[in-house]
Amino acid sequence: MNRALVLGGDGFIGGSFACMQKSHNDIQVISRKKSAYIGNEIVCSDPFNLKSTFFNDTDIVYNFFGLAHRSDTTNKDLFYKINYDLVVSLAQKAKFAGVKKFIHMSSISVYGQHEEITKSTPEKPITHYGKSKLLADKALLELVDDSFKVLILRPPMIYGIGAPGNMQKLISLIRILPILPFKNANEKRSFLCIDNFLILLEKAIKLNLEGIQLLCDIKSFSTRELVELIMQGTGTKKRLINLPFKSAIKTFLPTYYRKLFGSLTVESNLSWDGVANYKDPSQILIEMAQKATF
Repeated sequence: MNRALVLGGDGFIGGSFACMQKSHNDIQVISRKKSAYIGNEIVCSDPFNLKSTFFNDTDIVYNFFGLAHRSDTTNKDLFYKINYDLVVSLAQKAKFAGVKKFIHMSSISVYGQHEEITKSTPEKPITHYGKSKLLADKALLELVDDSFKVLILRPPMIYGIGAPGNMQKLISLIRILPILPFKNANEKRSFLCIDNFLILLEKAIKLNLEGIQLLCDIKSFSTRELVELIMQGTGTKKRLINLPFKSAIKTFLPTYYRKLFGSLTVESNLSWDGVANYKDPSQILIEMAQKATF
């Protein structure tokens, strides 16, 4: 099998891929700190100083280095440094070393506030996170030639046991609040559990896909459905009420409103046709809630 280099093995997604991937026998992992990966791992605290020789004799590179889950205002420069400058630097080293394919984790944040996202949706990011991701995507596509191919993955929020981010915050909120204002939160949202992300990535590798690929789970959930599944997992039963002053919150707190009550559906380019071993997202959410620690 092809020799692979995984960048960012200490992150949730990169670490999960390194530990569970099935496409490569010969794999090397680069991490900023020691991870749970048991295998050939090299710790490099500053990826900007990663030696070009690490890319030698490598067929495919997976880049999971990136910055997320930070304040968009106080971390503006850092977003561009990690999500753009670092990515371009690593891709250039890979291309110069003769790597055939560079697979990069992007995000649907590059589309901004659209409620329905397809491959033809205009890219219009509103956050520095989304803008830095889009800059990197465009730069990577400019590096493509007959001997260097790029696959850019744009998933919605990825969740799973041990994942940081908004799903974990929602679980914490449900545990703390006695009354939850999600009774009328019925708009559908697309997500992707880590188990199914890995299955889709394996499929993309086998199909030798290139360019930009949208991907999402086999079913979408409303916030109310998420809350009910999490309550099932935690064994708690809270009172659900309609969100008071919903119109006012939508007007004066639009970011908060979009995250919890807005619609966001993704039309995946990677279909589930022919995939028999996918995980039930509902069950994953229940298990995540059961195992959450605080």
